[in-house]
Amino acid sequence: MQFGSRYIEAEEPVLYFENISMALISEKNNTIMARGGWANMPRVIWEDRSEVSFTMSEGVMSAISMSILLSANVTT
Repeated sequence: MQFGSRYIEAEEPVLYFENISMALISEKNNTIMARGGWANMPRVIWEDRSEVSFTMSEGVMSAISMSILLSANVTT
């Protein structure tokens, strides 16, 4: 991904906090079961994850991280 004059590699961290007091990450999970066969027992069970929420209080984010989150254009 090209971001301003910098190229960001895959799996490179882009969100940096200079100071943070408290952060909370939560997500909604749904258990899904594929049933069948004798007595209709669950044969395959997996979790479906969606709606990840990230809450931060009393934190300072770096300028580049904030620009990425806001999809802002960065000039050098």
